[in-house]
Amino acid sequence: MGRDVKIINATLESPMDMRVISPRVKKEDYELAKRISTSPEMAACLRKMAEII
Repeated sequence: MGRDVKIINATLESPMDMRVISPRVKKEDYELAKRISTSPEMAACLRKMAEII
């Protein structure tokens, strides 16, 4: 009724460097937060992501 199939384990491991960053709120973050209607903490996170990326 069905096709012949073979189940394989294709797990590949690769090394990763992960860090948790909690950026401090700067003056510019308050301005951005007001402009995009979010909290200064979220604006700080967005700023930091833009710096990293």
